[in-house]
Amino acid sequence: MKNLKYFVILLLCFPLSVNAYTELPVDISDMSIVQIQEYVDKGVFSYESLVNVYLDRINEYDEEYNSIRSLNENAINIAISLDEEREESGVRSLLHGIPILIKDNIDYESMSTTAGTEALSDLMPNDSSDVVSYLVSKGAIILGKTNMSELALNVQNSYSSYGYVRNAYDKNYTSYGSSGGSAVSTALMFSAASLGTDTNSSIRVPAAAAGLIGLRPTFGLVPSEGVIKYDVNRDTVGVISRNVVDNAIILDVITGGSGEKYISNLEKTDIKIGVLTQIVDGDNTLYGNAFKSTDSEIKDLFEENISYLKELGYSVVEFDEFFTKTVIDYENNSTSGKSMCNEFNKYVTNTTGTISSFEQLVRSTGKVYSLYDYLGYCGMDGSFTEEKALMVEYKNYVTEFMEENDVDVLIYPNIKSKTSLYYEIGNITSSYIISPATGLPAITYNIGYIDDLAYSIEIVTTSNNEQLLYNLLSSLKNNYALPQSAPMLYSVSDEVTELVDYYMNVDLKSLYKYNKEALVGYNNALDDILEFFDNYNEIDNKSETASKLLNNYILSIQVLKEAKSERNSMILTIILIVLVIFLLILFKMLIKTIKIRRRKKC
Repeated sequence: MKNLKYFVILLLCFPLSVNAYTELPVDISDMSIVQIQEYVDKGVFSYESLVNVYLDRINEYDEEYNSIRSLNENAINIAISLDEEREESGVRSLLHGIPILIKDNIDYESMSTTAGTEALSDLMPNDSSDVVSYLVSKGAIILGKTNMSELALNVQNSYSSYGYVRNAYDKNYTSYGSSGGSAVSTALMFSAASLGTDTNSSIRVPAAAAGLIGLRPTFGLVPSEGVIKYDVNRDTVGVISRNVVDNAIILDVITGGSGEKYISNLEKTDIKIGVLTQIVDGDNTLYGNAFKSTDSEIKDLFEENISYLKELGYSVVEFDEFFTKTVIDYENNSTSGKSMCNEFNKYVTNTTGTISSFEQLVRSTGKVYSLYDYLGYCGMDGSFTEEKALMVEYKNYVTEFMEENDVDVLIYPNIKSKTSLYYEIGNITSSYIISPATGLPAITYNIGYIDDLAYSIEIVTTSNNEQLLYNLLSSLKNNYALPQSAPMLYSVSDEVTELVDYYMNVDLKSLYKYNKEALVGYNNALDDILEFFDNYNEIDNKSETASKLLNNYILSIQVLKEAKSERNSMILTIILIVLVIFLLILFKMLIKTIKIRRRKKC
């Protein structure tokens, strides 16, 4: 049924072509959103073809990974419209025409929101969530919704009514949760990036296992209207991406910006790093997964990356006394699912569907987890003042510790144990221990692979200091690698690459004003290249055609340069003639002046 669903959607979305897959004249697997926009702007490919590439990949690979819950059947039409808009009036933002996937507990008015449970399969939101509205207003394309741990209840895996999400690097292993679908789909390059939600670790741990950058922003920075929540005091929407630039662009947009706030200030800064060795080494005097021993291979990988940070010139200080039993009490007692019932009942008032209350959801079929334990909290006071007070205490403790010890960030391993099989429980992570219980921002960054599975560091900083996190990550090497089991569905020949590179990099600003004949030749060569890009998918002899086009293009530019040289020679000759005439006039005036002076003396 799943294959049939994708096949029908793809038939509706775009016509069949000569090739089985949509091909682009470039490999987009390691491109940032900024780079994609540069190629679109120069006519190398369109937003429509970009969407087709992602849909091809979903149709080819996702049956094995189960990361996509549903696709937007209007995605291609939206892309066509955005291509036309770009031609007529320009782009709205850096996200114009860029396909984004969203976790299936985030509302998009054109699609149902199931939160991973078939009980909500017909739940249709009346409006898009605030974050999606921001994305759409800036031209982003919501390509579809991702599978997740049902109702965001589990970090150990992403298991829902729609099945398990499998690890991007090995299908036998867990993707973690609850944003497993968002992380895996991004790693497999099913979209440019994705949105997830994070209660205790639901963005950062799946992102870590997918070799990606996962950001949990400062609590309250990103609007949460139109999102099904588990814990009203902790849940936040965040960004999962393959590189730091994309993450920074999307965070700015979903907080109401243009997309340029963070990337315009990306630079290496003097950041002082604090390493929490209680998490690295473990501490048997404290309770919780964060204080269990870190696997030796993961620890070695972590320490290698700390050495790398030192090589880059960063100051690194180790702290073996940060957590206390009092601090752990802050974390343990500030988390709560007590708000789930009331929040769902508020949320569902802006939807249509079979389920209209939390009580109905609890008693419905089509779920994989029981919710009866949450029924007792329905109707209770929603202020949660005790939990909030503990979070403030913990936040103050962390902030004061960092100020007193003069460090800008705290760093530790994200996943502490070897990743388990997708259906097993027992993974040890540390993401829950600081950021969710304090509201402070945290980000994960891939530090490498063990047995082809990805592992990460996690970095925490002070409130509203996401720029600092992005600056630090921008100075590090990007370790993300497209999984071997999901390679590009097309290859680009050396000849085509050479043509595109030459076309993208040649600077003709100084070659425009020449004789009409030279300019006509250049324009004809350029038109032929753009026609090649437009019809790229239907051309059989791509390499041979690219070679001819490149030769013609180089020749036309050479003619322009020769025309420039001739023009410059002519201009120089005219200048010399004018200069000689001027000097002759000046000389005659000088002679005349001398004669007049002699007459006066006589």
